[in-house]
Amino acid sequence: MNKLYKSDSDKIFFGVLGGFAEKYNRDSTAVRIVYSLLTVFTAVIPGLILYVVLGCTLKVDPMRTTNYKEYLSNRNEDKKALK
Repeated sequence: MNKLYKSDSDKIFFGVLGGFAEKYNRDSTAVRIVYSLLTVFTAVIPGLILYVVLGCTLKVDPMRTTNYKEYLSNRNEDKKALK
């Protein structure tokens, strides 16, 4: 089962909606528009609270983070240098 993670590359504030879009293979702009409309039409505060709570509790996907990719790239270069 795939977990929901924040996006490290597709984010505006916390990366929550970018992570949601990546998980469900949707366009992040469309997800942001739908979430914004739902937030506006449901008295704003619950949507903002949910976003902040998710932004503070979700983790960044370690397999997609830029630092992890750099780590793997450097590791592969080190292995090639040792051969």
